Amino acid sequence: VTNFTMGTSAMNMGVPSLTTWRKLFRSVVSLDGRFGDGWTWNAYYQRGRSQAKSVGELITHIARFNASADAVRATNGQVVCRVNSDANRANDMLGCIPINVFGVGVASKEAIEYTSGLDTYQLIRNWQNVVAASLSGEPFTMPAGPVSLAAGAEYRKESAFGIADAESLVNAFFAGNPKGFRGKYNVKEGFAEVVVPLAKDTTWAQNLDFNGAMRVTDYSTSGVVTTWKAGATYQIIDDFRLRGTRSRDIRAPNLDELFQTGSVRISVLFDPFPGGGTQTGFFNTTGNPALKPEKADTWSLGGVFSPEWLPGFQASVDWYSIDVKGAIFSTGAVQVVENCFRGVTVFCKQLVRNAAGVLTQVDLFPENIAFAKTSGIDYETSYTTTDVGPGTLNVRLLGTYYLEQSSLQNGVFIDNNGAIGGDTGGPAGYPKMRATLSASYDMNPFTTTLQARYIGPAKLNNAWGPKDVDNNNVPRMIYLDWRGSYSFPVLGADGRIYLSVDNVLNQDPPLVPITSTSALPFLNLATSRAIYDAVGRTFRLGIRTKF
Repeated sequence: VTNFTMGTSAMNMGVPSLTTWRKLFRSVVSLDGRFGDGWTWNAYYQRGRSQAKSVGELITHIARFNASADAVRATNGQVVCRVNSDANRANDMLGCIPINVFGVGVASKEAIEYTSGLDTYQLIRNWQNVVAASLSGEPFTMPAGPVSLAAGAEYRKESAFGIADAESLVNAFFAGNPKGFRGKYNVKEGFAEVVVPLAKDTTWAQNLDFNGAMRVTDYSTSGVVTTWKAGATYQIIDDFRLRGTRSRDIRAPNLDELFQTGSVRISVLFDPFPGGGTQTGFFNTTGNPALKPEKADTWSLGGVFSPEWLPGFQASVDWYSIDVKGAIFSTGAVQVVENCFRGVTVFCKQLVRNAAGVLTQVDLFPENIAFAKTSGIDYETSYTTTDVGPGTLNVRLLGTYYLEQSSLQNGVFIDNNGAIGGDTGGPAGYPKMRATLSASYDMNPFTTTLQARYIGPAKLNNAWGPKDVDNNNVPRMIYLDWRGSYSFPVLGADGRIYLSVDNVLNQDPPLVPITSTSALPFLNLATSRAIYDAVGRTFRLGIRTKF
């Protein structure tokens, strides 16, 4: 046997990490005034600047790892890197230390430092300038009361600039490989909002108000889009109020989605075309300047119950439905290759081959190609009382229950309601039920809060059965958090020192395994960081003051 293929998780080489330092500066100058019969106006200028410096550590350097793993036995019997043993080759790997990849915990500290000792680096600076003006007042009065009107205009300019280390620019690392980029856009907006009282103190309504809004937005990158809202609030009796809204909403692409020039990671590529096979290549993630804003049609309907016979108690329940068209979505690398092979030629332009026709890279970028729908029920109850000891007790429960989480991606319908992992070909969903219960006790100057976060049970993939996976269930989780604060005077002003502890019991998150079609299974954290606490017990200590 002269050669063979071996797979390894390489966990003994350490866990790659990314540390980011952020700085933010923001200044605002604002002017307010009054005129006429109760009209008010406001104008402001805002200048913001942020900087993010990211350093990646313990990320394998491809050339160094290849040289280190290519170990041979020298004439004196010592194991050395081949590049350092062959006198006829240029010694381009000075300091190369051979690494043992056969087993767990066998690689030397020096070999790991050699193969992962170089750090990735990226520096991004963002600038924002905003000029806005608005006015509000009551132009006339109807039988049920005065009509309220607000209108205004805004101009916003966003720009960003980024640089990266020289090694990342040539894709020298196993993952990450950030790139520099430059991008900017501006937005011009005008808006108007109105509240019209339709009924007051009648036999069938204490209050009935119509509220409406419209905003016209002009993006320098994608053109003009109009959003609007129409709703009503109906106070039937003192104890009960109904509310409903119908709206057209948008989400514009951010600077990263528009102008990112590339983030490259190495992976295993399977090429199903004739003559193809499995080889090592790159996934190259970039932005897309042609992106348009996502558009959503939203419905909501709910009620608020605040009984007079139980002072301090209030409960609300709202149903909502959000239907997103033209959602911004990046097709996964595996799906890009498969779609091209199946004859969907639009994906073939994302495959990069060398002169010999070997697949070496898959380009990934966001597009307005997905449709998504979410519906559910939000609920909240709270109770405040001063009848418990010398202080004030507030108990609050709020949460959501998803009725639907679905999407249509590349013509494929995906049901993600309560499915948080597995190979769906796109982003996963959330557990159907999430809730937070908190109890705060304020006994000035001390305040303490105990909070429980409930995350309901879930599935890995709603389409999987016993032939796909032996355990498709993810258990529920409950995290306990604690907050405490103490108020005190500081030079005649109010001050407050606070301490918080998240995940007091230091609970591990549940396992959420990924499938074999994922590009980098050995780098996956094996849980969902967007849902569960992947850090553990966390402490925060701070002080606030106002002069």
